Amino acid sequence: IEAEGFEPEVLAGATETLKRTKLVTVDAGEERLGESTAPSCVNLLLESGFQLRRVFLRRGIFLFSSALFDGAL
Repeated sequence: IEAEGFEPEVLAGATETLKRTKLVTVDAGEERLGESTAPSCVNLLLESGFQLRRVFLRRGIFLFSSALFDGAL
C-alpha cells in the first residue's frame, strides 16, 4: 500500500479484504507534514491478526503476513 499518507484510512476501509489477504506491504513514511503513518498502520494490521515479518527502515516499508500465509519469508 502506497497511498501518499492515507495508508491508515486505506487499511481501515479494507477490513473485509484483509480477511482474505495473505501478505501486505505498507509504505508508511513521513508523509503527513513530517509525521509517519507507521504507528497507525502497524497497529491496524496487528489488530487484524497480521504478524510483522520484515521492516525496511530506510524506506519505511513494512511486510506483514496473516495466518492464511504458511510459507517461509
